[in-house]
Amino acid sequence: MLFSEKSECVYGFEKEDAALLLKIDSLLEENKNKNEIINQFLSLPQNSIEALYSLLTCEEVVQKEEYGKKLEIGQYQPDSLSRVYYVINNLTFAVHYPNPTVYNRLHPIFEHLITDIPTVNVISVDFKQEKESWQLLFNKSYISYPVHLTTLALILQENMIIALYQFKPYLIAMHAATVSYGESLFVMPATSGSGKTTLTAALMKDGFSLYSDEISTLDLEGNIGALPFALNIKEGSWNILKKAYPLLEKTNFHIRFDQQKVRFLTPENIKIKKRKPTHLIFPQYKKGAKNTLSPLNACDAMSKIKKAGYQLETPLTQEHFEYIINYLLVLPKFSLEYSSLSEAIQIIKELTFAEK
Repeated sequence: MLFSEKSECVYGFEKEDAALLLKIDSLLEENKNKNEIINQFLSLPQNSIEALYSLLTCEEVVQKEEYGKKLEIGQYQPDSLSRVYYVINNLTFAVHYPNPTVYNRLHPIFEHLITDIPTVNVISVDFKQEKESWQLLFNKSYISYPVHLTTLALILQENMIIALYQFKPYLIAMHAATVSYGESLFVMPATSGSGKTTLTAALMKDGFSLYSDEISTLDLEGNIGALPFALNIKEGSWNILKKAYPLLEKTNFHIRFDQQKVRFLTPENIKIKKRKPTHLIFPQYKKGAKNTLSPLNACDAMSKIKKAGYQLETPLTQEHFEYIINYLLVLPKFSLEYSSLSEAIQIIKELTFAEK
């Protein structure tokens, strides 16, 4: 892998391309110009040689990288409203429920995070109704567009997660679940529809503890922080998880932005103490597939993290890139294609046993 300070991008190369890159680099050290270098490789695609030449000479085209806009939350101001306090990672969300209907739909989703005593760091959460729609406010500032009541819990959870990982400095925030089993901590980046959440729910039922299902953040010390919110179980997985979680079908359903129905599954086993990951696993459900665990190299793992989705707090520097390598990409890395939840669980457990 190669990090470019100009574009703040990471480039991964297979062995053949890496060898070619080193050959071009040696020709540059001999003060060969661009045309002379291209003429050395007339049997290869000219655009590939030009791309590698541009990269080595810092002439590559720089694409503007968009970084996630931080929530403009403002300052907390105490008031006389009755509030329910939910705490994660020393950040308190002081929620005022305007009526019993909103309370009954939302509170059960966050009840496992409740506390009687708020922490020093507090965000007030309020809801403003406009006809049939609701808007979300953090510290009296609007942070969402109007949504129907059936979508409100999802918007609240999403913005609570964002507020939490912006609360403290982080290196990279990944679209990934993280679970622990014994001394092992498994980070599982995955694209939407991969079966990540269903697998996470099944792992919890089998004795794994939840750190996070939706977003996993790696900090500057190499630790994964806990964001143990309720899991969003899509309609297609309700029957799959019915036996393990019989109460799931009795909970309210909620409607995502893409109109998919989901139910919230409260985690049974949660962890809140940050710790260093031990494995990277990229799960992918495929009907009828043979349950297979395949090792990955660092380039493939980085590509899969990018595909799954990630966010950086600041533009990538060489120092931070080296942190990502040393904290994350040096770990044992695997793709897991599965069709059976029970077999997938056993495969992941065996990684723990192998360590011992």
